[in-house]
Amino acid sequence: MTLANVETIIEMSIISASQKAGYSRFKEPRLRGWCPLNVIPRSGAVPGECKSYNVLNEPGRYWSSTGHPLSCDKNLTSGGWYRFQGPAGKMMATHCIPRQSCNSRMVGWIGGGDHPTIAYQKVTRTVYMHHKSSCQFLSYPGTDIRNCSGFYVYKLKSTTTCFQRYCGVNDENDACSTNPGSTACICPSGYSGTPCRDNDECTTGSHNCHSQATCTNTPGAFTCSCTVGFTGNGVSCSDIDECTDGAHDCHQDADCENTEGEFTCSCKQGFTGDGRLCTGKTFIPSVLPPAIGRLFIFVD
Repeated sequence: MTLANVETIIEMSIISASQKAGYSRFKEPRLRGWCPLNVIPRSGAVPGECKSYNVLNEPGRYWSSTGHPLSCDKNLTSGGWYRFQGPAGKMMATHCIPRQSCNSRMVGWIGGGDHPTIAYQKVTRTVYMHHKSSCQFLSYPGTDIRNCSGFYVYKLKSTTTCFQRYCGVNDENDACSTNPGSTACICPSGYSGTPCRDNDECTTGSHNCHSQATCTNTPGAFTCSCTVGFTGNGVSCSDIDECTDGAHDCHQDADCENTEGEFTCSCKQGFTGDGRLCTGKTFIPSVLPPAIGRLFIFVD
């Protein structure tokens, strides 16, 4: 959607008050349907952050800068909008970039998705700090990114310590270390390709999760968690004996039998039901005169 489209929509005042989650409906018959609210600014043609922002243009902020002095973003105005420009690059990378870049020790990149592709659209992502052998040594969740129809602005937080810095690149194929004479990226563990992209070990099967565990992909890594009925660290899982542990819901008049990953309940002899609920004959003693003796009455 172009700026002209946005201005026309706003000038025609065709945005209805009726809404559904994240969308607004058009009254104009020629424009029937729903439009994302985070795409069309409701109070003007251009969001304020696309007109008023701070500029990050230091040469040392560009990803390939590895010199001194070391710098950090501890003194940024937390929650302010920032644009990468000039020698600092045009945007932040959405893949892990080499550590100790940008004249700093911990380098920031955008994780959790790509930049917004529609003009004036806003998305929320997480900034990860690459340090040592971890591409997500630290994280700053809840980072807003706005597409300003030609450039991006970022709502950045001041870093908690030095030396952490938000790094700039020129495009998505930027920011990777290479061997002399090669164009292939040297990627950190858990990443591959040019540019470096996260490997989904869960999809490719290159993980070591137990057969009774669930594999969950994360940036540069993966996690394993044992499925219901099993216990362990995900790499090693063993069956839980609910019958022995008492972690079952069998009826008091039922027998519990442990099976792999679960258990079964079956009513004891003389009782009927599904094992969770059992019913049977109730024993009621009735005392008669001694000369006659005892009479036992069974009631169904």
